[in-house]
Amino acid sequence: MKTVITLQPVVYEHAAAFINKSPWQVSQSTRFMAEAHIAAYKVYHHSPITVGIDIYNIEPECYGAVVPKTSGNEVPTITDFPFSDPQELLHLAPMDITRNGR
Repeated sequence: MKTVITLQPVVYEHAAAFINKSPWQVSQSTRFMAEAHIAAYKVYHHSPITVGIDIYNIEPECYGAVVPKTSGNEVPTITDFPFSDPQELLHLAPMDITRNGR
């Protein structure tokens, strides 16, 4: 029996470097997101094209956590949590995707 391994290249954060922006800047702008991934494609000609940046901590951010802008290319981290007790998580209302977060 043969084992077949399929690899799919994904650029994600690296695409930001092609337009001299940080992953944070690209994750906040649809224009930068498109420009970055178009530029990456012009170099790599990869397929499939996965347009995105790992959006770290987006769910907690939607519920009120503070995820400040990073100073470079590092992963953003939560600095201010909206809840002080894990039990509060059991009473969360459903997220409103038209209003909460990015």
